[in-house]
Amino acid sequence: MKGGYTKSFLRVLLAVGFLALAGGLLWFWLRPPQVTVTEISERRITPSIQGIGTVESKLVVNIASKIPGRLVSIDVDQGDTVSNGQVLATLEDSELRAEMERAESTLQRSRSTAEVRRAEIQRALSAAEVQRASVQRIITNREVPRASLRRAKSAVTSIDSTISKLRTLRLQAQNNANRWQKLYQSGDVSKMELEERLTQEKAADDDVKNAEAQRNTALEDVKNIEAQINTVGEDVKQAQAQLKVANDDVATLRTGLKVIEQDISVAEAALASADARKSEGVIVSQISGYVVSRELEPGAVVNPGTPILKIADPTTIWATVFIDESNSNSFEVGDLAEITLRSMQTGNLQGKVTRIQRESDRVTEQIAVDISFERIPEHIRLGEQLEAIIRPKTRTLKVIPASALIRSKEGIGVWLVIENRLQFRKIQTGMVDASGWAEVISGLDSGDKVVVSPGKLSDLSNEGRRVSSAAEESKEEPQVKQ
Repeated sequence: MKGGYTKSFLRVLLAVGFLALAGGLLWFWLRPPQVTVTEISERRITPSIQGIGTVESKLVVNIASKIPGRLVSIDVDQGDTVSNGQVLATLEDSELRAEMERAESTLQRSRSTAEVRRAEIQRALSAAEVQRASVQRIITNREVPRASLRRAKSAVTSIDSTISKLRTLRLQAQNNANRWQKLYQSGDVSKMELEERLTQEKAADDDVKNAEAQRNTALEDVKNIEAQINTVGEDVKQAQAQLKVANDDVATLRTGLKVIEQDISVAEAALASADARKSEGVIVSQISGYVVSRELEPGAVVNPGTPILKIADPTTIWATVFIDESNSNSFEVGDLAEITLRSMQTGNLQGKVTRIQRESDRVTEQIAVDISFERIPEHIRLGEQLEAIIRPKTRTLKVIPASALIRSKEGIGVWLVIENRLQFRKIQTGMVDASGWAEVISGLDSGDKVVVSPGKLSDLSNEGRRVSSAAEESKEEPQVKQ
């Protein structure tokens, strides 16, 4: 009987223990996870921004021909040092020389034709001057018969006046003779007196006839002079027509000379172009530097723009590194940098940020940063891989531990603990220093409790999960993985 009680007691004890263990495990499993929280604070931080890149040169020139042709010689090779204006390569120029000879021949022929045409113009001008003088002489001589015509017409007018007077006198003489004829018949006058009156009548009539003959002669003179004047007018018209022909010849010759002068200009331009192309057959360096690569060999046929050599200016060599665009506001031109070349076994090269690209790569989300060397090492090679660390100036910023940052598809953010539950908050960050502090540009307010090192809780599926929080105890600066 006692043994039965003992067995029952053990069963009860085991059941109670099992229930206690199950309850403890259930409580441990369902209890809210504990997280460590901190608040945004101000600290002086010295960030370091890392990037990888290559050695580049700001001034790299592809040497190419401006004209098509066949390479006759290339006078330099990879690694050679060249100076500005040094001959690098030469193109075959037989066709260019022939073209120059044709252009020179055309130019000389045009110039000779122009000289001949100028001589013809001079002769035509001389002939036109002679014809102009002839016209002027004829016009001057035309004034002589005009003066004679005026005198002849004046004489005709004077004779007409004399004839009128003589006709009056003749009429008077006729009347007197008729009256004396009647008086003689009546016996009142003698025959002598009658004859005297008849003689006076005949003399008056002769005077009238003589004056009329003189008038006819004067009218004939007027007609002859007018005919002479008309002949001179025809001579003037003919001379003026010949002068116009001479002037037209001069104008035609001058027009032809202008065409020839245009031909000369075209020939001069063709000669200058051929000479320029011939000079372009000798390819010279536009900068001082060294030959990075030799793309072609003698005998190759090149077209305009075909690279023959690549030359870099060693004084413009720098490091081009690519930085995540999230750090674009964390540094500026003039910040110091440390550069490590892949060919370097130990040690760093000093430099500073010289140029920051204003456009990010849309795929890699990175920006290119050019860092100039404080001292360019010897035997450096373009394209060599390198690493660079940019060290911006120390600043006082609002920061949180970098371990609190969560990178998600929604962007960079942190877990906030609000009423013992997790709430995701997207923030904008800036620089991160080597001691593990991240700059907060926006997204957090003073007093916000941020989860430090969320670990497995980093997944955004934990949004709204209940947690228990404890303030961060350690005041030491957290370390971030390098």
